[in-house]
Amino acid sequence: MHPQLHGFFKFYDAAQDKSENLLRTIYSASSLYTLLKGYPLNKDPKIEQLFKPIAQFILSNQLQDGPNAGGFYYGYNPVTNKKTCRVVVGTASKTIFTLLELNRFYPNDPQYLQAARKAGDWLLRMVQPEGQVTPTAVCGKGDWQYRHQQSLLYSGQVLSALSRLYGVTQDPRYLQGATRIATYFVSLVKEKGALLGDDFRPANSISTSWVMMSLIDFAKVNPEPLYREIIEQLSAKILSRQITNKEDIFSNGRYLDAMTTSGNGWINEVMGVLHGFCIDNKMLNCQQYQQAMTLTSRWLIQNAYSKENTYNVKNPAHAIGGFITNFTTQTVRTDAVCHGVNSLINLLSMIGSQEQMLVDLPEKPLQELLPLLRAGNGFLSS
Repeated sequence: MHPQLHGFFKFYDAAQDKSENLLRTIYSASSLYTLLKGYPLNKDPKIEQLFKPIAQFILSNQLQDGPNAGGFYYGYNPVTNKKTCRVVVGTASKTIFTLLELNRFYPNDPQYLQAARKAGDWLLRMVQPEGQVTPTAVCGKGDWQYRHQQSLLYSGQVLSALSRLYGVTQDPRYLQGATRIATYFVSLVKEKGALLGDDFRPANSISTSWVMMSLIDFAKVNPEPLYREIIEQLSAKILSRQITNKEDIFSNGRYLDAMTTSGNGWINEVMGVLHGFCIDNKMLNCQQYQQAMTLTSRWLIQNAYSKENTYNVKNPAHAIGGFITNFTTQTVRTDAVCHGVNSLINLLSMIGSQEQMLVDLPEKPLQELLPLLRAGNGFLSS
C-alpha cells in the first residue's frame, strides 16, 4: 500500500524490495475487500483505520461525467500525477464488491452504495443484448474507443456485480442485465461443454471458475434449478483438473493449468463460496469442496514467503506473508494475496479454530528411499 495515497500496486519485487509505480484501482479494491473480510477475525483497530483512506483513493478514481460516468480509471501514477485513461468492466465490478462491503460496514454512510449504483449503471450500458459484455473503454484523441474481445473473466465479474447489486437494492434493471449474461453463459456451457475459453485464452480452469462463481451469485437471486445444474457441471470439471498426487509435493493441490498462486488462490476462494452455496441449497457431497480447498491451501502456504524461505530476499519483513507468483520469479502479486487470504478465511469458517490435521503427506519408507538415493548418486557421479 502506498503510505500516503493508500492505493495498491499490482506487483512487489521481493528480490529488490521494490513495488511498481502505478496504483491500480482494482487491486486497491480487492485489498480493501480482503481487509474487510478478515477484520472480524481479530478486529485490529490499526486495520480499521485504513478502511476509509483506501476507500477514498478508490472513489477518487470514479468518473463523474461523460459517456463512461460510473466507471473507474484503471490506475493512478503518483510519479507523473496522471490517471490511466482506461476504464475496464472488471475494475468496476470488483470495486462494486468492495463498495457493498463498505456499505454493510458503514450502514449510515450512503456514499458507498451510491458509488456502487453509479458503477452498476455504467456496467449495464456495457452489457450487449445477447449477454456479451464490452470489456474496455480507452481514451482516444477526443473520443473513447471500445474494445469488443470477449473475456469470460470480465463477463463473470459483471454478472457477479449486477447480481450482488440486485440483492442489495432490488432494482430490477440489475436483475435484467444479470439475466442476459447468465443466459449467455448457460448457452455457452450447453454448446461447448464445461471447460470454457474466450478471445483471450483457450479453454481453461480459471475462466471456467469465473463463470461458475458468477452463476453462484446469480443463483442466489434467481433460484431456478437450471443454474444449480450448470454450477454442478462446472464444479465437477474444475475438480477433475486438481492435482491430487501425494508423490508430487511441489504440485499436489494446485490445478493443472493454473501455475501461479493468484490463479490457484482464486479457484480456492471460489471453492469456499461454492461450499457455502452447496450447504445452503442442500446439494449433495458438499464435503468435496472443503477437501479440495484443504489441498490447495496447503499448496498456497507452501508457496508463501515465510521466515524459512526469505534468506535470499532483500527485506524479509516486507515479503513475509506474500504468495510468490510462481517458481520462476520472486515477485508477489497483490491479487494472489487477496485471493489466497480470502480462501483461507473461508476454510477457517468451515473448520473452526480447533487445531486438527487437515492433510497428511507421509514420507516414503526408508527401504524405498535408499534405492532412489543410490540411483541419484550414480547419476551424479557419471
